[in-house]
Amino acid sequence: MADQIFGELRYEDDYGWWGKHTLEFGGNLHTVDILIHDDGEKVISLKQKETYECFLKKWSVLQEDLIAHDLWRFQL
Repeated sequence: MADQIFGELRYEDDYGWWGKHTLEFGGNLHTVDILIHDDGEKVISLKQKETYECFLKKWSVLQEDLIAHDLWRFQL
C-alpha cells in the first residue's frame, strides 16, 4: 500500500504495517524501519498519521536538541 504520510507499506499479521523512511541525522542519511500497530482492522488511524507528520515537521529541531544534549553531556 502507498500511504501519503508513511510512504510504501506492507501489512504483516500480528505486527501491523511495516515500512522504511530515510531521515537526515548529523549530516548523514539513515534509513529506519517504521512499524505502525493497528487494531486488527488493517487501518492506520488519523491520529497515527497526524503524530508522524508532526514528528517529521519537528525532526530538525529534535535533531539539534539531541546533538546539543550529547555535546553538553560529553563536556562534563
